[in-house]
Amino acid sequence: MFLVVILILVGGYFLFRQTGSNRFSQAKTSNAEEILKQRFVSGEIDEDTYNRMLKTIRT
Repeated sequence: MFLVVILILVGGYFLFRQTGSNRFSQAKTSNAEEILKQRFVSGEIDEDTYNRMLKTIRT
C-alpha cells in the first residue's frame, strides 16, 4: 500500500513538473510581451528597440 502511494506521488510530480513548466514559460513570455507592448505604445521605447527586445523575448 505504501509503495502504491509513493508511485502515485512520484508520477504526479513528474506530470506536474512537465506541464507546469510549459504553462509558466508561456505566461512569462506573454506577460513580458504585454509589458513591452505597453512601453512601445506609451512612447517609452522606439520601434527599433521594440522589435529588438521582442525578438530577444521570443528566443
